[in-house]
Amino acid sequence: MGPKLTLAVAIVPLVLPFIVAYAAMTERGILDPTALFPAFFGAYNGFPLIRFLSDDVRNNLAYPVKFEPGIYFRAGLLSALGAIFIAITWALWRPPAHKKLPKHDVTGWFNTGVICYAIGILLYFLQYQRIGGYWAALAMDRVKRFELMTQTTSSAYYAFVMVGLVMMIASGRSGVRKAAIVVMTALWCVIVMAQGDRRLALQAVMAVTSAATFLMAKSTRIKMTHLLLAITTYVAFSAFGQLREVIPFLVSDAVPHPRPLDFGGTNSLLENSKPENNELAGPFLSVLYNAEHVRDYSLGASYADSIFAVLPRVLYPGSKPLSATAKLDNALHYGGNRFPVAGWGYSPIAEAFLNFGLPGVCLISSLWMGAFVILSRLRNYSWGLVAVAVLSSETVNANRIDFRTVYLESFSCILAVLVAVLLVRSLHPRIHKLIESRRVQ
Repeated sequence: MGPKLTLAVAIVPLVLPFIVAYAAMTERGILDPTALFPAFFGAYNGFPLIRFLSDDVRNNLAYPVKFEPGIYFRAGLLSALGAIFIAITWALWRPPAHKKLPKHDVTGWFNTGVICYAIGILLYFLQYQRIGGYWAALAMDRVKRFELMTQTTSSAYYAFVMVGLVMMIASGRSGVRKAAIVVMTALWCVIVMAQGDRRLALQAVMAVTSAATFLMAKSTRIKMTHLLLAITTYVAFSAFGQLREVIPFLVSDAVPHPRPLDFGGTNSLLENSKPENNELAGPFLSVLYNAEHVRDYSLGASYADSIFAVLPRVLYPGSKPLSATAKLDNALHYGGNRFPVAGWGYSPIAEAFLNFGLPGVCLISSLWMGAFVILSRLRNYSWGLVAVAVLSSETVNANRIDFRTVYLESFSCILAVLVAVLLVRSLHPRIHKLIESRRVQ
């Protein structure tokens, strides 16, 4: 296919999702799931595809893969279909404009939030104890640390931290509580960013800011300030993705660090912020790969295999099947010098095509948008607001990692919310009995 036709197709996933996101934010708010999901869909599909249309970009990819020009047209067509069905789902099933929440009883929420936050911090450090401790992990290569962590039983530490922070926000807005929330959020971000984990920091910030905007219940039109903030955050996170490789050199006594900060200067950091050179391109490579290689469809296997993935290894019957991401990682290893492909991500478009072909792309895109429409409607309830704020980051994850990871993270978050509900009801039983008796009357 010619480059002009590919460009025409690429405009659809670049423009249409942002139109849907703008429409959703004017009715539901700038951080509503129905606005965030299509916006990130456009970022992870439209931006890299447009960049890949340049011969110079294709010939100088930071990733060790090559695709023929016709594959970009096929991948663009898949992304365009996904964007169209996201828009159709929004048009047919969009939730009503959000109104201000009625006042709910939040007695004990702040204290319970602090308890949940403390549980999350404790679980986080206990997780690192399994690989030698937090400080020892700082000195490890990030990829090696990631591989060691995947071999341990993961705990839902991040979910408890986010639930705790959101509950503290929902409990009230006194000056002392605001300051405590800011400090605790910053502390968590420093702890996880020191380990090079941008995702956990982003999840916490999104949960906190989402909860705050939900409580204000105002529709928000995009402003230049919002765009500048988004661009600044994107560039900063891209730069940190490169700078985090320095951390093991700085904390390790055994490793000499003669040149840890030599990344080529500002130009190198700016180059790393281009979509084709950072994580925005990673998930789209899975679309390109599947568009070229997939001929026999999995018929839902990657989704079905994920259902019981929540079980610990000791309870799972047999060995767990590889996720779609793991299979792609294995397929992209070349020769004896294995390039570290873990962490490239996996697009929902690629997984839908892997399972059901073109019809799957249309159906799964609609189902994802429908899921976030349902999630958005839960904001009308007190505990629903907590769940929506905590799960807001899944609008990013659904566009960049496979279904299994989103499913497991969502399961952990819902479990943490249920634990918080039980804690509130256990620590303040009299108040809840009084409220229920009033409802009966």
